[in-house]
Amino acid sequence: GGLKGGGGGGPFPGETLEEKLKRQRRQQRMMEGELPALRLGDASIASPFTYKGDSIKCVLLLLRNGRATLVTVFEMYMIMAMNSLITAFSLSVLTLDGVKLGDMQTSVENLYVTVLFFIVSRSPPAKRLAPERPLSSICSPPAVLSLLLQSSVHFACLLYGWSEARKRRPSDWKADLESQFEPDLVNTVVYLLFASMHGAAFLANYAGAPFMVSLWENKPLLHGLGVFLLVLGVFVSEVLPSLNAAFSLVPFPSPEFRQMMCGLILLDIGLSWVIGTATQRLHRFWMQFFAAGRSSQVVAMDLQRKKTKKTSKEL
Repeated sequence: GGLKGGGGGGPFPGETLEEKLKRQRRQQRMMEGELPALRLGDASIASPFTYKGDSIKCVLLLLRNGRATLVTVFEMYMIMAMNSLITAFSLSVLTLDGVKLGDMQTSVENLYVTVLFFIVSRSPPAKRLAPERPLSSICSPPAVLSLLLQSSVHFACLLYGWSEARKRRPSDWKADLESQFEPDLVNTVVYLLFASMHGAAFLANYAGAPFMVSLWENKPLLHGLGVFLLVLGVFVSEVLPSLNAAFSLVPFPSPEFRQMMCGLILLDIGLSWVIGTATQRLHRFWMQFFAAGRSSQVVAMDLQRKKTKKTSKEL
């Protein structure tokens, strides 16, 4: 151990001589105006907000990245909440009806959804700092309203497509929960609707401007969603029957049923996008309104303070 200090009555009793010398050197550097030396790992908690420079120009960069990180986390929470509701309905209701999805179907779709999650997490922040504030809680009214409305649209489209496919089952069909996956019309309809819901969740809940770059500027996400929706359109339109067969998708019974599925998927994606965009704009409007109110209040207080100061000088 280190050598003990001279006496036990000092401000740091039990301090070794080596520790005392280090403390005195550190105090001397601080008195001379030098920054205290940091060891490796000392600033690990504050490292995301650490700037190695002598200027405050990094403040705007930190604010833009911090806001982008916040809205990205909320966006992922919204998408995961939507996917959780869909999965819960699938495991509780659809499974009891005998609906099953193939390994090829679920593996490819889940892998692509994971890629979309990774792309969203890498989305760059906006180039300018917005005057309004982002959502402060995932339980805020705009977020909850958007989640409820989007879920209602998804479940309405899913229930309608599922019921239409069930009408075309054989009359002697019975659900067998222990049987293996076999391609049929109900499984095909449910898989296509699930895929459209996952794509709509990313499209409708992407935050975009003013805290992040818009979807048109985010080329990786734009191209990723474009490929996802393009493949979904190929599946529904049945322009490549061999591709549908590779994914265990059975042909639709009639052109009318195909048109119904195309309209249902377009309705699901379109309404979800409209709801997500409308709730985001509603939130921005209210934040701008409150920001303007706070600014006018600050200006009024400043004018009142100047007037009071001027009156006191005259007296």
